[in-house]
Amino acid sequence: MTGFASLAGQLGRRRWEWEARSVNGRGLDIRIRLPESCEFLEPAIRREFGKCCVRGRLSVALRLTRNGSSAEVVLNGPALKDALESARQVMDAAQAAGVPLSPDTPTGILSLPGVRSTDNEDDAGLTAWHDVLKTELPVLVAALDDARLAEGRMLVDVLFGHLDQVETFLDEVAALVPAARERSAKQLHDAVEKLLGTGVDLDEGRIATELAMLAVRTDVSEEQDRLRGHLSAARELLATGGPIGRKFDFLLQEFNREASTLCSKAATSELNAVGLELKVVIDRMREQVQNVE
Repeated sequence: MTGFASLAGQLGRRRWEWEARSVNGRGLDIRIRLPESCEFLEPAIRREFGKCCVRGRLSVALRLTRNGSSAEVVLNGPALKDALESARQVMDAAQAAGVPLSPDTPTGILSLPGVRSTDNEDDAGLTAWHDVLKTELPVLVAALDDARLAEGRMLVDVLFGHLDQVETFLDEVAALVPAARERSAKQLHDAVEKLLGTGVDLDEGRIATELAMLAVRTDVSEEQDRLRGHLSAARELLATGGPIGRKFDFLLQEFNREASTLCSKAATSELNAVGLELKVVIDRMREQVQNVE
């Protein structure tokens, strides 16, 4: 199912925006884009979205921005002390080995990981921010699920409309079948009369066999019955709700098979034309079902 949901929030100077998108797919594929500081959220994201999505391709992204003035640069005292001690040990080892090294500059020390930060929030502030992000995940999942359900309700209406068209065409087929049978019988009768006129000795048993074979080749009653059975099954499937995409796609393959056989047996151009229209509607349904979970 296709769907889109977004969610924005703010805590202090921190501002963030969630985005979640989904399209149909054979399996469940969740792709996540997170800032480095929020990678801890990935397991929770997969768990929460896995609760509402059985299959499909999902994209979940989190963007971070800051409001107001730039944050004050804060030195991490313990980290700075460790960095200076490490630099001293390196210089001593290099001097002992006779390897000349240029003295490190303050800029080089400050660029080491953890020595300084543009965030002056304490651990409690970071924990509160992380907790807010976690609590927003179910809200984001629910918003995406609502969007997918709205898409699903629209598709259900469209598919029911297509099924009504299928039923209309089946009624037209039923109305055309008697005339098609009469035409086939007349064609065979004319062919037999023509042969009798030539004086050829005809085997009555062979004639009866040919008549029976013709009746089988032009009889579409089984195809009509199966199509009406598939029609009832499709309506019941749509009424049940839930993940029905794969079942419905398989059912439409059966629809298409019976419609193709009906066209191949059509004894008149009118019956063949209706069969082709039937196949067009079935193809339209198959296109729509590709968006159904």
